[in-house]
Amino acid sequence: MDDIRGSRMGSRNIPHVFLLLFSIAIFMIFMLYAGAAFAPGRQIIFLVVPLLIAYYYLSEYSKNGSLYPRLGKKINMGLLLIFVVLPIFAGVLFFFEYFTIQNYAWYEFSLLDLVLASFILFLVMEFSRREHIILFFINLFFIIYCLPQIGRLFPEPFFHLGLPYTRIITSNTIEGSGVLGDLPGIGFYYALPMLIFLGIVTGFGALKSLG
Repeated sequence: MDDIRGSRMGSRNIPHVFLLLFSIAIFMIFMLYAGAAFAPGRQIIFLVVPLLIAYYYLSEYSKNGSLYPRLGKKINMGLLLIFVVLPIFAGVLFFFEYFTIQNYAWYEFSLLDLVLASFILFLVMEFSRREHIILFFINLFFIIYCLPQIGRLFPEPFFHLGLPYTRIITSNTIEGSGVLGDLPGIGFYYALPMLIFLGIVTGFGALKSLG
C-alpha cells in the first residue's frame, strides 16, 4: 500500500516539477533579454508565447487533475502531452527560424510552419474559451467573417472578398501579429517584470509585513 501511495504521489508531483522548470526557463529568458539583449524582442515573443501556452495547460492539469474531466485519464494524459510538447517544439522552431520567417518566407511558409501555427492558434482559442468565453466568441466571429464564403454575403460597407485560409492562420501567428504580436509583447516587456517583482516580494513575506 505504501508503495502504491508513494508512486501515486510521485506521479502527481511530476506536473509541479515541470511547472517549476517552466517558471525558471521563462525567468531566465527574461533576464537574458533584459541584461544582454541576446535576441530581438519580437523573436523572444515567438519563443515565450508557446512556452506560456504549454505552461497554462500543464498548470490546469496540475490544478484540476485533468484537462477535460469527461474524458478518461489516458486521453487526458495524451492531450496534455500534445498540448505541452508541440508548443515547446513550435516555440523553439519559430525562435531559430525567426529571421527566415520574417525576411524570406513572406506568404510562402512551409507546411510545418503552417501546421504548428494552426495548432498555436487553436490552443490560444481554447484558452480563451476556457477563461474568457466572450473574447472567444468575438475572435471566432472575426475569423468566420474573414472567410471568403462569408464576406461576400454582407452588404456594403462590410462586403469583402475574404482571405485565404492560410492567410487567416499566418496573419494571426507567424507574421508577427495577433497571437505573436504587439499585445503579448507589451505583456512581456511591462507586465512580466512587475509580476516577477511581486512574486519575489511575496516570497520574502514583504507584503505580509505591510499588513
